[in-house]
Formats: sequence, structure tokens, C-alpha cells
Amino acid sequence: MMKLLFCICIIHCLQISLQGENIKKHQDKEPYSFLVQLTEECDEKTYLEKINRFFQKAVQDEDTIKPCSFGKTKSIGKFRYFIAHCFRESDVGQLRNVDAGCVKRIEENGILDVDGKKCKTKTGKFNNTHCFPNKAHSWGLDRLDQNGSTKLDRKLHVNYFGRKVTGFIFDTGVDPKNQDFCDRFSKKLSVNAVVLGKSAWDKHGHGTHIAGLFGGYKYGVAKEADIVSVKVLTKTKKDGLANVLAGIEYVSSLNMKRKIGVMALRTPKSAILNEAVDAFVDKGGIMVVSGGSANLDACDFSPASSVKAITVGCTTQNDTICETSNYGPCINIFAPGWSSIGPDIGGGEAVYHGTSQAAAYVGGILATIWGEFPSTSGKFIIKKFYQLAEKGALSGLRSSETGSPNLMARVAPCTPH
Repeated sequence: MMKLLFCICIIHCLQISLQGENIKKHQDKEPYSFLVQLTEECDEKTYLEKINRFFQKAVQDEDTIKPCSFGKTKSIGKFRYFIAHCFRESDVGQLRNVDAGCVKRIEENGILDVDGKKCKTKTGKFNNTHCFPNKAHSWGLDRLDQNGSTKLDRKLHVNYFGRKVTGFIFDTGVDPKNQDFCDRFSKKLSVNAVVLGKSAWDKHGHGTHIAGLFGGYKYGVAKEADIVSVKVLTKTKKDGLANVLAGIEYVSSLNMKRKIGVMALRTPKSAILNEAVDAFVDKGGIMVVSGGSANLDACDFSPASSVKAITVGCTTQNDTICETSNYGPCINIFAPGWSSIGPDIGGGEAVYHGTSQAAAYVGGILATIWGEFPSTSGKFIIKKFYQLAEKGALSGLRSSETGSPNLMARVAPCTPH
């Protein structure tokens, strides 16, 4: 009994020690891998020199077995961070103690997961006879041009298709051989942020589906937008938060205009991830993120709780919120996401449920608006997007969802040329 009480005390004391260093802990993590966010005032070179001197002395004094190692500092605008790999968790607190004025935040490299559930797969290849079908091949695509009515006409009425706009799909990769992308997939710009230099192709299916709803010819909204794979998740679906930060940093560094990111993934709330997303938007991009499919408050997840991202919830054919969709004030808008048909790896089709699919549609809508107003800023496009939204369309809101906005995403009305 005394041994049990002693162990409990030790565990409790360790938890208090970590909390005292203001280190954000995640339930799932990559062992001994931490993200360190620097303050804007920090002199990075001087700080790293102090850290290295501290750990060299600690090893000599046998206060630690092995010093922490540090990755290269990366930046997204004013947002700066690096990855620290430490032999012991107790060493991490020293990263702040060496110079508290340099460290804004430390978080463990939390685990990410795709958002959305795959339901079934249809075999077979796409057989596109033309590149601009008016036919809407799914109810969700059809719903995007309606206003105040769930009576669908199996068509998507839209004048602009996202020309000269680029969609960056932060996901499991994209299968470029799927005919739904009609040679608009950019292999040159695509990147594997999990293992640099490796292929950004999709071996899971989720990323290809998201890319298809964003900009596929058959199942997508922005049928002329370019598509870039930013692979931040592997076939196992679970990877560290650092991969996403690296992906954002890469896209942010590209000297391009009209960049739209679609991030259909989730992790417990991470201030570091949220600030990275916000920094991307500050640099002129647009980031659309899934609200999460856990039937919980979206404010408890990231990047759903990002202030400057467009966070999307999921709706059904009856204009009700999906039973799995997250909700609350961090949701900015809703879009179709239930029973969404789109492309799969290997050239087939797949059906998914979730806020991932809703976010992909919203990303496509934003691309069509930017295609119509190519010389304008991301802020203008976001404002225009919300002006087009259908108000009061959702019905049957549960009490837990009352903090959610009653807004449905909608494409710009089609007008004759």
C-alpha cells in the first residue's frame, strides 16, 4: 500500500512540474518531441547558443545523460518555431529556464488524425467526355447553388471555376493519376512534409477525396483550379503536429498569389498550430479547416479553433447538422458533408461522411469567387464568401448546437454572359 501511495505521489509531482513550465501536453504524442515557439523579440542565435552551452555543461556535470537536439528554426511571417528532441521530458523545461523572454510556448508534438469516415468504395474508372459537366454528380455539389430550398435539380450553376487559383490539400496526399483532376495536379509544387524528398502521392484515400471535392472535374466545385498535395499524414493516418507546421511554412514561402489551403484534420487544441494557421492568413492566404467529426465543441480542437481560418461544420440532405459534426462558436459556417461521393486512389470512387468533405466544398467555393475577382485580396474574398452565404437554412438545431451560426455555404449565383 505504501509503495502504491509513493508511486501516485511521484506521478502527481511530475505532472505538476510539467504544468509549472507551461508546457502544453497532448494525450497522444511522438515521444520526446516538442515544438518550441519563439517570441517576436527573441534573438534566435543568442538563445540557441545559451541552450547549447547549458546542455554541454549539464552533460559534464552529469545532470543529464544526453543533451536535447534542435531542428532548424522555421518561420511563417512573424511566427517562429523549432523542434526539440529531448532524451528526458524533464529536460524540456530548461528550454524556457535558459531564457524565459525567448520562449512563448512549448507543446508536445501532438498526434494528428484525418477527419471524416470512409463509408464504401465504388470500383471503376471515371469516364469524362468533357471537362465542364453541368450535371452535379452528388447531392452536396447540387446543394451549393440552392437558396432557401432543398429541392435539387442535379445541376451546379456557376460561372467561374477557380482559374489561376491554387488549392493546397494538407492531408494524406493526392493520387495524381485519378482522371478527375485532368492534369491540373502540380507534381512540381507538391511536397511530402512527413519525409522530405519522398512522394506526395496518396496511399490512404482521404486526401484524394478532399482534392476531388475541392476541384475535381466530376465531383468538385473549382473545376479549373490547380491542385497541390501537401502530404502531412501517412498511410497510417496518424502523424506529428510538426509535419503540419512544416507544410504551412512551405506553402507560405511560395511566391504565388491566390493560395487556398484545405486542412481536413484534427488534434486536441493547440495554440501553436492555431497561430501558424493565423500567420498563413496574415500573409494573404485563405485557410479552410474542418470543424471536426466528434459531436463535440469545435473550440476544443485545432485547427478548428483557429481565429482566422474558416471552420466548417457538416450538414445532411435535409439541411440539418450531421450527427457527428462538431458545433459551437468556433464553427464559422456549414456545408454539405454527409454521404459525399468523390474520387478515390486508383481511379475509383469513394463515399465519406464528415466535416472534411464540407471543408473541401467550401475551399472550392472560395476558389470560384477568387477566380471571378483575381486581382483582389484574400480578405476581400472571405468577406464576399460570407455575403453569399444562405442565412437561416439549418433546421432542428439541438440545444448543444445553439452557439453555432445558422449559415450555409453557397456559390455565387449563375448569371448569363
